[in-house]
Amino acid sequence: MSSFPIHGDVATHFQFRADYADATTNYYGVATPGATTAQAVWQIRKETLDSSGRTTLIQFAGGTHHFTAIWDSRTSLVYS
Repeated sequence: MSSFPIHGDVATHFQFRADYADATTNYYGVATPGATTAQAVWQIRKETLDSSGRTTLIQFAGGTHHFTAIWDSRTSLVYS
């Protein structure tokens, strides 16, 4: 299983969520403290892994690094 690096400002100023959906897909999200998972205030990244567990692709929800996604909807969002 891959692990998304968490350090610096992310570790000290944001809350973090991870969903290891299956053997080839992981989701990682960050938002400001106090945000709920139903609010459109998350930056979500989708990590695609090969059959050996190596990262082959990282994409952002909605194709943007902005904090506009809903964590609860992560599996149905469009990533690019």
